[in-house]
Amino acid sequence: MAAVWRVHGVNRLLRESCDRGTLLCGISAGANCWADASHTDSFGPLASLRDGLGLLPGSVCPHHGSEPGRRLPTGKPSPRERCPPAGRWRTAGALFTDGRLTEAVTRRPGHGCTG
Repeated sequence: MAAVWRVHGVNRLLRESCDRGTLLCGISAGANCWADASHTDSFGPLASLRDGLGLLPGSVCPHHGSEPGRRLPTGKPSPRERCPPAGRWRTAGALFTDGRLTEAVTRRPGHGCTG
């Protein structure tokens, strides 16, 4: 998706929108695009993709806490993952301001995000 966006200039429009304060959001694969990198099994075994739009530093791994096959080999988030501890991302919404986690909400006690 990010590659197609680059071809058509959508990445530039998204960055401009973000810089103007527009709220950008995404769930699952839709969250992968915002960071520098992501972890996905869309193409086979879990692998890192380093072609994100870079609006957020670090990486995203959707379903890390709910699907054991998505956990990184160490069972811990990668050093650049923005939402440790693993397993809390799946039930939380996170607001990043200037690349930093500023708010998180969840509907489940004990879940949330840290940055």
